Amino acid sequence: MQFTRVTNQILLGAVAFGVSGCVSLVVNRDIKQAFFTGLITVPATYSATALIHTRRINQGKKRLNSLEDEIQELEDYKTELNQYVFDALAEEQEVEASINALQSELTNLRTKVLEGYNQRKEQNWELYLLQNQKQQQENEVYLLQNQTITLEDQIKELTQELNQIELSKKTDILKLESEIDSRKIELKEIEFQLIEKQNYQKLLDQELLNYSKQKYQVIEEKRTLEANLNSLRGELEQLQAQILEQQKEKKALQQGLFYFEEQRRQLLEGLHNLKVQSSPSLPPLPGRPTTKVTELPDEWAEFREQLPDAEFLVLKAIAEQDNPSAAIKKIAEDNLTMPEVLIDSINERTMNTIGDLIIEEGLSSTPQIVSEYLIVVKTLIKA
Repeated sequence: MQFTRVTNQILLGAVAFGVSGCVSLVVNRDIKQAFFTGLITVPATYSATALIHTRRINQGKKRLNSLEDEIQELEDYKTELNQYVFDALAEEQEVEASINALQSELTNLRTKVLEGYNQRKEQNWELYLLQNQKQQQENEVYLLQNQTITLEDQIKELTQELNQIELSKKTDILKLESEIDSRKIELKEIEFQLIEKQNYQKLLDQELLNYSKQKYQVIEEKRTLEANLNSLRGELEQLQAQILEQQKEKKALQQGLFYFEEQRRQLLEGLHNLKVQSSPSLPPLPGRPTTKVTELPDEWAEFREQLPDAEFLVLKAIAEQDNPSAAIKKIAEDNLTMPEVLIDSINERTMNTIGDLIIEEGLSSTPQIVSEYLIVVKTLIKA
């Protein structure tokens, strides 16, 4: 039975741990938090079980006290009955003295009176009924000679009544004794159950103590991990600050480079215009320009080379139009895809090449080029 109770407690802790961990995992989607939540639920479940067990023990003690009170009342009642028997015996002795005084005058009735006396002696405590007749017998001592036959009949009747009363009282005493024995048996069973519950309570206390020690170890480990995590966070913040400074420097360099590239492009356009004026040229083809990407930084040139026609047209529409949603939708329909897919693909390519996103959602969910990249994008489109 002890092994079964331990198994039930382990099963209860496992079920509480699993249910609370699963619920926490579904709600927060964090395995560590779900694990700690499960660990917290196990002692809470054991505490609730211990509380219920304590309440049962208190109820058993109350029931035991009530049974002890009933047994004490029965014992007091038994004591009163014994006292009552002793009083009856004393009264019987008084009656015997009065009968001995009358024996000289009741020689013929001596044998019958002795038989009645022996019967009354066996009846013990039931002779108190003769108290009402004692005074009559004392007053009628002198009349017993003439009423010998009447007294014999009265003695016989009293003997029969006393026998009946004695039988009924003996039956009541046997019932009381059997009830006392049954109550004692119940008391022993309750004491045995109480001992088992106390042993089980000790086992629970030991398990709670072990769990408290484990919990303290886990808390110490958690504090150590938190200290390490805080130090790592500080290092990470320093690294992020350094990265931000480097990114700012990089952006400043890129903006300066874009400025020089724009001037270079303008110079090249002037030269190209001069060449056009001096010699005829073919009209450009509609769609994406075929000019080689030699006027952009390496990462932007790489991005331009990786950019498909559909995404190029989307980027061009966003850079040149105030409300490019309709144009982007038409391009997506022509390529059997969705506008969001094209925009996400462009941002993914820029993230892989230049390390940042260039398209953001503007007012009314209209896509826009990030302001710091607008010049270079326009340069990329015209290149």
